Amino acid sequence: MDEQNIGGVSNNNPQSMQDSYSLLDGRIGLRSASGDWDLTVFGYNLGDEEYCIQKYDQPLGSFLGALDAANDTMVQRCVVDAPRTWNARFAYRF
Repeated sequence: MDEQNIGGVSNNNPQSMQDSYSLLDGRIGLRSASGDWDLTVFGYNLGDEEYCIQKYDQPLGSFLGALDAANDTMVQRCVVDAPRTWNARFAYRF
């Protein structure tokens, strides 16, 4: 994913920029010779990349004094996406 603005407000706040990052997902499975069952293992964000999926201004920021003096903008919060995640699926056909 390339660098992008993920801010919830379009106010040209430089804190709204998310640096570029890479994700790696994978899946591997096994199926019986008869086709009666299969087992699949999934992995998401295998590199355990930490990145924000959205940024928004600090609620009550002006009341709390949460201002970024360097940019004269409100301090922002980051909504972090899921870390490395594993899943398994088993299916039996009868």
